[in-house]
Order: sequence, then structure tokens, then C-alpha cells
Amino acid sequence: MKFKGGAYKELPSNFKHTKSVINVKYSEKDEWCYNKCFMLCVLVHEFHEVLKKHKSTIKKYKNKKSKYNFDGVNYPACEKDINKFMKNNPNTAVNVFYLNDVGVPFLSSKYMLKEDTINLLFYDEHYVYIKNLNALIGGEAADKSYICPNCSCGFSTEEFLHNHITKCINNEPTICKLTKEVTKFNHFTHMNENPFFIVCDFEAFTTTDQEKQIKGELQHHLLASAGVSIIAREDIKEYVKELNNLKLTNDFKEITQGFNISIDREKESNISSN
Repeated sequence: MKFKGGAYKELPSNFKHTKSVINVKYSEKDEWCYNKCFMLCVLVHEFHEVLKKHKSTIKKYKNKKSKYNFDGVNYPACEKDINKFMKNNPNTAVNVFYLNDVGVPFLSSKYMLKEDTINLLFYDEHYVYIKNLNALIGGEAADKSYICPNCSCGFSTEEFLHNHITKCINNEPTICKLTKEVTKFNHFTHMNENPFFIVCDFEAFTTTDQEKQIKGELQHHLLASAGVSIIAREDIKEYVKELNNLKLTNDFKEITQGFNISIDREKESNISSN
């Protein structure tokens, strides 16, 4: 997608509620930044964290001296100018998101991850600074998961996301969509019958410990016995008998050592899978 910045534009109300972007309002009277929304976004990226309030007010950034090199960047800035900016600042990556046909933020190119990463939202020929990318693309799930900006998949921890994104950025950006139509299996009479299955059961005593009660642990379980039952169909009864030489795993032996273990190997039943 080709993009080129311009004058200030209001964002749709649903983006305001996410508190994920900073859209600094300016007009033609602000000659120093008019039609320079890209430069303004870079200033917001650099200084918004040190501002305690009114971060979307234009006068907060007017006299700020940026550490970034803007040599050769023309305004309104297009893709070529952004690439020039990144060439001037090799430790900085700029990612531009735009709204697709259904209003979902989508990457214009492969996501770039560097020591200093600037994320921008391009809307109606206007760049807006993204301060919280996870909140922007994650929606209601942003508080419960970490969203990959390249494929929109969610992860339970920031560490899982970091391990994923280092590989995902080698691929083209995409959006994973799950269908709302769910196909359910209801013909249970057509299910294949299980030839046999194994049931394990443990019994335990509960004890109390005053020290653990203080920590919130009310009871402690002590293993008393364990049982293993192999339930099989009539036609494989001979096969089940061969399981008499069944060897317990080391872990099972360790936790049941010293207790009575009963193994019933020849019970019969016609039970289907579920």
C-alpha cells in the first residue's frame, strides 16, 4: 500500500477508547509542523513518556530538539521518506499500520524489530503515533494476551511472544481469522469402539499442618494406594492376557513404593470413545 502523510485527521471513536494512540491535534496556524505528521509522530515517540499530561497538545512538542536525523526527509512524508529516515537512523525501525476493509489495523510490510521501534497508524492520509501496539491490534483480548503485530496471534506471556516474533517477522504479515460457524459431531452411534482402555486410580489420606495452614494450604494429601484396571472387549481378551507382563514406569513405581497396588487385567466392557 502506498501512503503519504498530510494534515490532522480525527480517528474513529473506537480507537480513542483503546488509549493505544496519541493523535496530536494541529492546524494551519502551526506552521512548524503543518503537513509534517510523520515528524510529529517521531517527536511524540521520543518525548511522550516524560510528559505527565496533555500528551496530545501540540505546544508540548514545539520547542523540542530531536535526537533523530531528518536529513533528506520531505513532507508530506511518503514511504520513500520513511525509508530515508531509517537509513539516517540505522538503529531505528518504523512500522506503518493501516486499516483494512473491515477496519482492523494491518501492517503495510513485514514487521521490523530493532533496539528502537516506532509504530505508526496511517489513517486518511495522516500518521498517528501508536503508544500501545498490543492494545491497538489486540482489542478486548489485549489485557489477557500478547499479540504478534505480524500475524495477530496471541500469546500468554511476553517471553512466548518474543520467541515467536523473532521467527514470524521473516514471513509476510497476515491476519488469522477463525470462522464463527462450528461443526459439531452428533452421530454418536457411528463412533468407532475402543478395543480397550486403561483406568488408573489413586487413594490418599488428608493431613493438616499448622505451618502450611498459615500459608493458605489447608490440607496435605498422602498417597495410600493405587490401582490400574485394563478394560477390554471380548474379542481381544487373549491380547489383554498378554499384558500380564505390563511394566510400570519408574515414576509410577517411585510414587507408589511401599503401597498395595492391584492390577485387574481381564475386565470386559463394551464402551465407546467420546
